[in-house]
Amino acid sequence: MVKVVLISLEWPHAGHVGGVGRYAFRIAEELQQRVDLTVVTLAGGTPLEGATMVYVPRAPGRIGRYYLTPLRLRKLVASLKADVIHAFGDDWALARNGAPIVRTFLGSSLAEAKASKGLRSLNHYVLALTEARSRARAKYRIAIGPDSFETFDCDILMPPVTKVPPVTGVTKSEVPSVVFIGSFHGRKRGWLVSRTIEEVRTKTGLPIGLTVIGPVSDKENWPADTVHLSGAPDDVVRETIASSWVLMAPSEYEGFGIPLYEAMALSTFAIVTDNPGSSYIYNAVRPAPPISLVAEDHLNDELEKRVRGTGGLDASEELAASTVVDYLVSEASATRLLEIYGQLSR
Repeated sequence: MVKVVLISLEWPHAGHVGGVGRYAFRIAEELQQRVDLTVVTLAGGTPLEGATMVYVPRAPGRIGRYYLTPLRLRKLVASLKADVIHAFGDDWALARNGAPIVRTFLGSSLAEAKASKGLRSLNHYVLALTEARSRARAKYRIAIGPDSFETFDCDILMPPVTKVPPVTGVTKSEVPSVVFIGSFHGRKRGWLVSRTIEEVRTKTGLPIGLTVIGPVSDKENWPADTVHLSGAPDDVVRETIASSWVLMAPSEYEGFGIPLYEAMALSTFAIVTDNPGSSYIYNAVRPAPPISLVAEDHLNDELEKRVRGTGGLDASEELAASTVVDYLVSEASATRLLEIYGQLSR
């Protein structure tokens, strides 16, 4: 059995977990029965049954997280004697004479830098240099979308998704409702969601509810009537998306956009702004799934249309959503990874 060391410092834990961490855990669940799997992640990460967990101390601040911790991985990963290393980032300091590296590129730090401000933007410009180093050293490169495929000259495009378990006993909320996943500030632009909802409430007189899934430190930025969830388990996240009328995701940049995929899988309409990730999902198959891909100044109009409806998808929208979900899941099959591991470990 091939021994695979999976490096993912983004991983489910007691706090807020982004899409990368949730995806890494899910794909590891699919792999653990078919390879000898060791997961390297940060201290406090949720254990995965069937895998050997190796924890690295959580270092404070950006410098500790993005630059000192990868240096710690160099000696640690070499000691694990892997046949294949699969990294979801933080691999730039690994030894050159170690096991072959499969690198999944989860978007572009350079693109994130251009969509960010201040220290966050500067950090992503520096991280772009580490990504270039990772690209040059990886034996096999996997992209999560067309943007990263072109930027890093990848071998295959593999969407960062796994099959979403069905949600039973959950119906759309009685009153119009919006779900947003991310932070108030930054490239996710939660502030724009908040403003759009307030303006549409004023115009229509409808009591539009808002649920935010994001870090606990961000809660104080949202209006008092916002339902704010942090550290929610996957089943709660799925139920929240499934019961909402609309998912809003006006992000300035996404390499893929896992919340958008999950909205399609859970029969929830999505209103998004154009970026590489949302454009890829929207154009993946025809007919296009139930997504409004609009300019920032049209968000109000699109939200008003949906909240004046009934909340659910009609039959044609359901068919289009299931078609794009089936396509993305087929492209993301763990069997593709097993074939890659087998080739590299011979």
